[in-house]
Amino acid sequence: MKITETDDNFQIASNFIPYNGLNIGEGFTEFERYDRVREVIESSGGILNEMQAVELLEEVGIVYDNEDRLQWTVIYNLSTLGGVIFANRNRENLITFRLIP
Repeated sequence: MKITETDDNFQIASNFIPYNGLNIGEGFTEFERYDRVREVIESSGGILNEMQAVELLEEVGIVYDNEDRLQWTVIYNLSTLGGVIFANRNRENLITFRLIP
């Protein structure tokens, strides 16, 4: 296991592994998706609300061979210590939670 740190106030994961200067991907569009997410976050000053994050995930989630590969994701809100679980692109069934400090 390798801890990857960032100088930004946010972190992005899109199914590739940055390690020792290499970016090892799965062969889909992980690098383009990462770039798009970074672009949106940076253009918003590093802050998205939870619904903006859900919309961005809908935009960049993979559909490959008519199969939706966006199974689930968790959006953490570090300001409120809460978040949203977004599964199967179903906005009607967002699961919200709060972390106990």
